[in-house]
Amino acid sequence: MGTGDAEGLYRWLTKPERKLATGSTLGGLAGTDEDLDDYIEHADRSLRAFVAQTEDKGVRFGLLYTACHGALACPQWWGHPSWPARVDRFTAVLDHPDDPHWGPDAQYRERLPPEPPILHDRSALRARLLKAPWELDDATTDWITSAGIGYLTPPTDT
Repeated sequence: MGTGDAEGLYRWLTKPERKLATGSTLGGLAGTDEDLDDYIEHADRSLRAFVAQTEDKGVRFGLLYTACHGALACPQWWGHPSWPARVDRFTAVLDHPDDPHWGPDAQYRERLPPEPPILHDRSALRARLLKAPWELDDATTDWITSAGIGYLTPPTDT
């Protein structure tokens, strides 16, 4: 990877007007200039590390390492191949207070506030989580996060 390629990628990654898959722009997602600056600094550090890695060990190694990191370190993110199974597990445990996810005697579930209205329709919730979770309102995303969707692991075949 040449320096010019990295510079072009950096400009594209940090362009506030860049449209994201969600339909918003990078600047809109950041919200504030301070948050955008933090992201730009992070992108700069990450891309510099990637370029150094490719210069040291080759482009193939750098790409494979980056892909493996994304697959292993970020499985709780929308877009990861395991996301649909995570969503299915989450929507299933919502109706099972005896599931181990909620802890002994569903203590963890008991501490949550009442479910936001969209959670009452499990199929609509599932569809939204799979297609466009960023369209959920803040109260719903806070509830889902507090309910531990990121800690659920999809069932595995044994």
